[in-house]
Amino acid sequence: MKTFSTSLLLFLQSLYLSAQGSAHVLHVSGQVEYYSQHGAKPVLLSPGMELDMKGKVRCKASSSAKLLSNGKTILVSGSKMRDLQDLAGAKGGESNSGFTNRFLNFVEESVKEGDSDEKLKEHHRQYMNKASGGVKGYASQAYAIRPLLISTGKMPAAPVTFQWRGAQGEGPYTFSIAEPGGSALLQVPVNDTMLTLDLSQVALLPDEEYEWSVTRGSAAKSPAATIMLAPSVVDATKNNTTHQANYKTASPDEQQLMLAYAYEEAGCYQNAYQIYSALHSAQPDNLLLRRVYAAFLARMDMLGEAVKVK
Repeated sequence: MKTFSTSLLLFLQSLYLSAQGSAHVLHVSGQVEYYSQHGAKPVLLSPGMELDMKGKVRCKASSSAKLLSNGKTILVSGSKMRDLQDLAGAKGGESNSGFTNRFLNFVEESVKEGDSDEKLKEHHRQYMNKASGGVKGYASQAYAIRPLLISTGKMPAAPVTFQWRGAQGEGPYTFSIAEPGGSALLQVPVNDTMLTLDLSQVALLPDEEYEWSVTRGSAAKSPAATIMLAPSVVDATKNNTTHQANYKTASPDEQQLMLAYAYEEAGCYQNAYQIYSALHSAQPDNLLLRRVYAAFLARMDMLGEAVKVK
């Protein structure tokens, strides 16, 4: 009976370990080696790499790494060779808040969603079903011009770039901002498919909804995209995020990703976009940042841009 119980326990443990699957590298400081199996050549960890949990890791000198698996972080340090499964089962490490747990799950899912064209397309398709929340009639075939979702939501009192998908025809576009169902407060002729406006210089009341739209000629038009000048929401989102305990101990890249995630969660898509874009421009070879950015672009109905970034 004792032998049977021991065998059952070992079997259940093996099921648990096999369920761990893989881990993604969130952050690396220095040089950390990964061995996929016994006798394999070591590979230096870099952000975004996917690791089989059956592998081993070892840090050089004072190097360290933070991995992400099943929504939880795995901290790696020390020059001793360690099994990833042992590290994953070890107690201690960070105590994650509700926000941090959501953020870690978000990053892990985004990295998975951004690792292939097929997954990006599926991710895009799922989110487009929710697009009507920020743009009335977004999916309607009656509109030849389509606003991009990064140009909707809660906006800062700062320069904002409005973007849209264009339409065939001659002559400039006419960009308009109006009260819902009302006459235009602002109209600007535009030769490109984007326009940057400093919203602190536009006569918009804070925390009030407005609509922007684009026309070209007498036939081509866009649906109305909803915006709100909400600097208080932008500031509160940043303040709440930077005061999170785990934000203060995170790496600079993690901090920026946390802030971008918080902005998107609050509907401040323009702010999130600016952070993702800046991170990618500064580190174009960072696989984790590329995939998280690609997943964001797919959610914003920018699938072509997402595939190029990925």
